[in-house]
Amino acid sequence: MTVNDPFASFAAAAGTSGADLTALDGLDLSQAEVAEEFSFRAPEPGFHNAVVTKTECRLSSKGLPMAVLTYVIDDANDPDHGVAVPGYTVLYFKRTERGKTTQVLNPGFRRMLEAVDMWREDPREREPMLNATGLKTTVDKLFALMQRRKCTIKTSVAAPRQRVDRETKQPMFNPDGSPLMGSPRGQVDEVEFEPVDSSTTPF
Repeated sequence: MTVNDPFASFAAAAGTSGADLTALDGLDLSQAEVAEEFSFRAPEPGFHNAVVTKTECRLSSKGLPMAVLTYVIDDANDPDHGVAVPGYTVLYFKRTERGKTTQVLNPGFRRMLEAVDMWREDPREREPMLNATGLKTTVDKLFALMQRRKCTIKTSVAAPRQRVDRETKQPMFNPDGSPLMGSPRGQVDEVEFEPVDSSTTPF
């Protein structure tokens, strides 16, 4: 007799992989939400309607904090519908002139704050937002307001980078000695966010 019910109970079989599965002890995923799978392939270069689906803060290769927003193309008529493209914006950069190094606020970070009506032209109003005490709160609020924000992104294809070993961080090579390169990835060059619903955002 053939059982066609895919959810029919089944007897647990003895493991044969030899892998250490102690990390799964007591874990129940039967009620877990199944996330929609997005492709990180490079979309066609140009303009796309998109929505912000993820926000996070990381350090750049130079050790500078940066906002990382994931944009998913949400136009059903776009051949790249569903493709996710990450965008990276360092919060500031360092500029050295005449032997003096200064911190310069990244215009991209300013545009993000403007997009959610958090930017203040008066330096006295910006000081509590951007000082060591308030910056984390500011970025946290920015990220919350960016969730599900609709926008138009301009994308291009970034040149593939040489792959590195995850543990040693050393460059990897093919058997013939040529560099082992990653796949081309899409990158966000410009973003234009839709206006906020309210003209003011209390801070």
